[in-house]
Amino acid sequence: MNKADYPIHQQDFSGILAYKNDNLIKLYAVRESIALSDAAHLFEECKKFLALISIIPQPISPSKQLDSMWHHFILHTHDYAAFCEKFFGKFLHHHPTNQPYTESRGEMLQLAKTIFGDIDPVIWPTTEVIACDSSCGGDSYCKGD
Repeated sequence: MNKADYPIHQQDFSGILAYKNDNLIKLYAVRESIALSDAAHLFEECKKFLALISIIPQPISPSKQLDSMWHHFILHTHDYAAFCEKFFGKFLHHHPTNQPYTESRGEMLQLAKTIFGDIDPVIWPTTEVIACDSSCGGDSYCKGD
């Protein structure tokens, strides 16, 4: 697997990675009782996950930490919708499921490493079957919504 297999390459992610939302990060840190730096790091990783959703054709599920930050971002509806429109040209939907999407997990982790380099193993665990309280998943296509 390599970046060339997907329509967006690393240079296209610079705007996504540069996107800042200090208010969202501060509110998350307070809500979760974590350090501001930890919330900021998790938000950076969440943006990477959203970038992957936009290019991997099959549904993928986040880790519990990524899902928590994604839920928080989605609750900031105006910011999230504007972010999605600006960087992906469409809204990236969140699809709760009864079963997490595991088939494409290895592909997702490999692509994350290929595009972004080293990824945080705590936020992107290789052995965790997605432990999302809501069995959440996401994809870049809309299922009739």
